[in-house]
Amino acid sequence: MLKTTILFPLLLALSLYEDARLFTRPRENWRAAALALKRLAAPGTCLLFLPADSLNLYLVFDKTLATHVCDAASLRHASRIVLAASPYAAPSKAIPPSFQELRSTGLRAPTVTIYRRK
Repeated sequence: MLKTTILFPLLLALSLYEDARLFTRPRENWRAAALALKRLAAPGTCLLFLPADSLNLYLVFDKTLATHVCDAASLRHASRIVLAASPYAAPSKAIPPSFQELRSTGLRAPTVTIYRRK
């Protein structure tokens, strides 16, 4: 009984401490990530996002990034490809289909810059 009286308040205190740390520690800075991509997005640059739906996270902070997102057809003419890989991407989504298609054509590959969130 004495152990329970001592251990329960200790466990409760540690749990509350960890909960407070969880909600107060720094999180991902999507604004900074969007700004980094905007700096990389020059004319002729294609932006690819992994997974593709992570684009929405960046668009919250900079809507103009959507103008640089490419499909398979425009990817062939890109002078530079910037691959924005989320740390939350599943391995099955490692390479977007449009990039695989470009690689299989044998065309001269453009410069590929990988911007990986850590």
